[in-house]
Amino acid sequence: VPARVPYLDARQMLSEPRNLALAYQGGCALFEHLGRGSYEAHMFAQPGHRGKQALEFGRKAVTWLFGVAMAQRMIVMAPIELPQVRFYCKRLGMELLGRDLFFERFQLEAGRWAV
Repeated sequence: VPARVPYLDARQMLSEPRNLALAYQGGCALFEHLGRGSYEAHMFAQPGHRGKQALEFGRKAVTWLFGVAMAQRMIVMAPIELPQVRFYCKRLGMELLGRDLFFERFQLEAGRWAV
C-alpha cells in the first residue's frame, strides 16, 4: 500500500506564474489559469473547517481572485459523485453551465460577483 502524503504539494502547479493559490488554516484554493482572465478553481477544506467556515473562505477567495488578481471568470468542475461540491458552488452563487456523466460545470463572472 503506497504511503499517503499528509500535505498538498502544489509546486508543479505553481511553477506556472499565472496560476494562483490561497490558503487558510482549514484549507486552500488553487486557481489554474485558463487564459484571458479565466481560472479553474480547486478548493479544499479539511474536516472540521467545512460548512460555514469553508463558505466564508470561499467568498474571501473569490473576492480576492476578482479584486486583487483581476480575474474575469472562475470555472469549477464539480464531480457528480460529490454532491457537496455542487451545493458549495450554488452557495457561492455560481451559475450551472451544464453536466455530463462525470462533472457539473459551474462558472462565476466578476461582473456578477456580489460579496
